[in-house]
Amino acid sequence: MKNNYESILGKYSDSKSVGKSKAKNQKKMPLMATYEQRYKGLTKTVTEPVPTPTLEEKIKAKAVKPVPPKKPERIPVTIGGNRYLLGTDEAMSEIRVHRIANLANQMLEEAKGTNPGLTNSKAAILALIDLCDLYIGLQDKNSNMKTELMYLQQQDFINKSAKAVEPTPMEKLADEVKEKENAKTNEKK
Repeated sequence: MKNNYESILGKYSDSKSVGKSKAKNQKKMPLMATYEQRYKGLTKTVTEPVPTPTLEEKIKAKAVKPVPPKKPERIPVTIGGNRYLLGTDEAMSEIRVHRIANLANQMLEEAKGTNPGLTNSKAAILALIDLCDLYIGLQDKNSNMKTELMYLQQQDFINKSAKAVEPTPMEKLADEVKEKENAKTNEKK
């Protein structure tokens, strides 16, 4: 038997391109992947055609285009008689910014209404304290509702597991037949 490594490597190479000129291969053949094949110390460059993408893959590749991030907009709002420019992003719309600004202005006006001699900064601090109080109250309410929900879910689970599963009419009939058969076998003994 011959030790011809070239013939062994030839079995696994692209035999179609052997003996053809490069120019002809480039015109007729699709895109190629080139890599080195190593076998017992010998190396050979092997060129294989790259699989062509299916129509569905081409459509998906064209359909999925990255959407450029929306540039943040600056929205002018008035809070406590002062104008501010508030920024928006994808998560926050212009309408939401206006709602936030209106609520802040309303809270500031309420703080000034109860204490007319306050400066804007002190009124802002009082409004902030009111909002923090409201926020903590909502957190407590949320926590209580979660606890109540967990309790109700646990009670529902207990009720479902305690509830006896009633057999179907076919199961009842099968049980009756078994009882009759057992009674007959006991009588024979």
